[in-house]
Amino acid sequence: ISAHVKPVKWLFPIRRLTSCLGVAVLCGVYFVSIPVIAAEAEDEEIVTTVRMAISSGDLDGARSEIKQFVQLHGQTAAALEALSWLARAELGAGALNAAFEAARQTLKSADILLKQRKLDAEPHLPMAVGAAYEVQSQVLDRRNQKSEAVLLLQTALRRCANTSISPR
Repeated sequence: ISAHVKPVKWLFPIRRLTSCLGVAVLCGVYFVSIPVIAAEAEDEEIVTTVRMAISSGDLDGARSEIKQFVQLHGQTAAALEALSWLARAELGAGALNAAFEAARQTLKSADILLKQRKLDAEPHLPMAVGAAYEVQSQVLDRRNQKSEAVLLLQTALRRCANTSISPR
């Protein structure tokens, strides 16, 4: 630009507007990305939180954490994995009815998720489903219902053929 040419005053506001739009677009990208990343972190956090509560012997606290998480975020694969950890803990504590019910609820909710996705789409759901079958079969075994336990595992094996659960 020559020293004799005066800058056009209206260019500055356009540059400022372009700059603001650029920030708005960038902010829009962050607003889209942050909830996705936050949701993944919350999914991981529910499993960790429940396992910590269980390790300190607070099964009621673990149950409460799962309930609160599901109310806020809906039923996710990670919530089901957390519920399966609760089922394992209840089995370990000798609460057979509670363990069987938590495992049953895990499988029932997993069936709903499996209508929309594959079992091995991510690691939480296969962990939850496998653990739920394991807990239910162990409860049946402890109740001296061995043939029912074997039948349950055979059904699970057929149902989960060609998934990561099958080799386990």
